[in-house]
Amino acid sequence: MNRIAQLFGVSATAVLKWAGTLGSRLCTKIEPSPEDKGSVKEIDQFLHY
Repeated sequence: MNRIAQLFGVSATAVLKWAGTLGSRLCTKIEPSPEDKGSVKEIDQFLHY
């Protein structure tokens, strides 16, 4: 995030907000099906360099 912020001349906080906004627009919320009572599903993909 810091490198992206540096490239665009903004703060790392702004990049984090952009990522959150973009992620919420692109990804739909996963709702559990009625058969999966009690199970938890989580999707997380964040790359670190």
